[in-house]
Amino acid sequence: MSDAEREAEESEYRDLIQSMRNSGVFVAAEEVEHYDAARTVRVRQGVVDVSNGPTARADEYVTGYFLIRVDAFEDAIHWAVQIPNARTGSVEVRPVMDIDW
Repeated sequence: MSDAEREAEESEYRDLIQSMRNSGVFVAAEEVEHYDAARTVRVRQGVVDVSNGPTARADEYVTGYFLIRVDAFEDAIHWAVQIPNARTGSVEVRPVMDIDW
């Protein structure tokens, strides 16, 4: 991706977040480091194992997330289709579990 293309995409992200804020659905959004920066942590029978890299290698991986508050799954889809990565990769939409802590 060229510098101009990267700048245009970043502008799209900023505009989308502002639109989400204006609509009152925005909660949070973050970009995450490349999967090579991941560490996978497991505890088995009290023994801690930390390994370099993600849990599993894949062709597609998480590059960031949006957390929005909407009334219906269809509303989440409405926002997901506007995420620039939807045009070149994919956007996974999941509801947050309602857990009463």
